[in-house]
Amino acid sequence: MKRTALTASLLTFVTALTLGALIFTGCQKKNTQAKAPEEQLPERAQKLVHIDDETRSYLSEKHICVVLGYGYNDAVFIERIRELLDRDYGVESEEADGLIQIYVYPDDFEVSGRTRISKLASILEGQELAGILILGAPEGMNIPLSKMQDANGGTLPYPVFTLFPQDEVLASEATADFVLDYASAGENTALQEEVQVTQDFDIETLVFNSIQEMISLRGPVPADSSLLNFVQNIVGNQRTISHYTDAESGIQAANHFIFQ
Repeated sequence: MKRTALTASLLTFVTALTLGALIFTGCQKKNTQAKAPEEQLPERAQKLVHIDDETRSYLSEKHICVVLGYGYNDAVFIERIRELLDRDYGVESEEADGLIQIYVYPDDFEVSGRTRISKLASILEGQELAGILILGAPEGMNIPLSKMQDANGGTLPYPVFTLFPQDEVLASEATADFVLDYASAGENTALQEEVQVTQDFDIETLVFNSIQEMISLRGPVPADSSLLNFVQNIVGNQRTISHYTDAESGIQAANHFIFQ
C-alpha cells in the first residue's frame, strides 16, 4: 500500500514537472513570436527594417547587382561604398547574406587569367534579381546584358541603370532602362577634367537613390514621358538633367540623360 502511494506521488511529481516545462516552453515560443519583424532583421540592413510586408515578400531570395567599373573600381571607393551598402542593405559575402551583390571590374571578370566582360551573364545566370546598377561600364558591357535580355524574351523583368558608362552609346541605351552621364565640355575635354566633374557629383547619394527606386519599382521602369522626371528624382536637386542629343544625327535619346 505504501509502495503504491509512493509510486503515485512520484507520478504526480513527474507530471507536474512535465506540465511546467511545457508551459515554460510555450511562453518562450509566444515571446519569440511576439517579436517585431524589425528585431529579427540584421542591424546592418537599416533601410530594410521598415519596409512593408509586400515589399519584403518581393525581395525574398532576390539580390540587387552592383557593378563597379571605370572610375569606381579603386580600393578606396570600393571599401567606402561596400561599407555603406552593407550598413543599409547588407552585402552578400561568404560569411553573410545580403540584398546587394558587388562585382568589381576587372578583378571579378577574370576567366583563365584573362578579363572577360561576358562573364557577367554567367555570374548572374539563374539568380533572382531586383535590379542591376552599373557604374562606369567598360566597353562591351552591353554584350552580356543583351544576352540576358534575349534569354528573357527581349526584356529583363527588373530595372537596369547605367551610370557614367564608357561603353558604346547606342548599345548602352538599348540594354538599360536609362543611361546617365555628365555633359562633356567638348570633344577635346581632358580625362582629368572629366574625372573632376564626376567627383564633384555626390555619387553615394545617386547609388542609394537608385537602389531605393529599384526596391520600389518591383520591375522595369516604364518607358514613357515620365522617365525624365523619374531620373531627375534619383539625381536630386543638385543637378538638372536633360536628354542626350547625338552630335552627328541631332537625334534626341529617349532614355539617355546628361547633367552639367
